[in-house]
Amino acid sequence: TLFWLGDCQEALACLERGGLLGVESNEERIGSQGFELLNLAATFEGLSAFRLGEFSQARRALESLIARALPTHNQHVFNRVVALQGAAWLACQFEDTDLLGKLSMELESLALNHNFAFYHGIGKFFRGCHLAAIGHHNEAEQTMREGYERHMLCHGGRLFHSFYAWRLG
Repeated sequence: TLFWLGDCQEALACLERGGLLGVESNEERIGSQGFELLNLAATFEGLSAFRLGEFSQARRALESLIARALPTHNQHVFNRVVALQGAAWLACQFEDTDLLGKLSMELESLALNHNFAFYHGIGKFFRGCHLAAIGHHNEAEQTMREGYERHMLCHGGRLFHSFYAWRLG
């Protein structure tokens, strides 16, 4: 929530107090709802660090997420999807077009194959970002719109908007 509200410094401080900074690829910490917290922590560490100009820390989080998303890593497929989402998001921030293309297609495919509709939409959205980066603007807009409107909004995206509306208010 702190990240979404724009307080990246405090988001990093909270992650540090919780022992969630600098996630290694072989660590695992399952939360009370059954999903891997470290993938989410690495995502918000990377994004917060990027916004604060701590690019080496953000790059380390990206590398950790890529390693954690590998099919050889012994984790549930949903946790791999969360790691792929974070890695794609950071690749987008770093404007690493090739990596973004690879990660977004893998995220979209894995989420589709396992019926994770929200994450399928995120994969499509990031694939649209990749398409835009390589100059396929019409296809990019269509892909992003479909991912956002058909998948993300209908399967959890309104929660994000409620946080954002609260922040603006």
